[in-house]
Amino acid sequence: MLATLAEEADTRKDPVARGLYIYCATYRFVAAVLMQADILPHLTQLSKLFQKEDVNFLAIRDHVSCDVYFFVLIIGEIIPSNCPH
Repeated sequence: MLATLAEEADTRKDPVARGLYIYCATYRFVAAVLMQADILPHLTQLSKLFQKEDVNFLAIRDHVSCDVYFFVLIIGEIIPSNCPH
């Protein structure tokens, strides 16, 4: 994506492509995208648990606990081995 934006900015002199390239090439943007790639699958799974017709709140409690541990893992802690993920 960045290569395409850079090419558009250079060859076509497109100011929008240049602005997007400058924004997307920052460390902060790349870090946010990578963090979302790690977190969104867990949030999706948790959301699907809440959408079931017959919600098992004990299972939800276990998943929430493990998701919290996983999010702490992203910060640098260790995830327990008894998580259902």
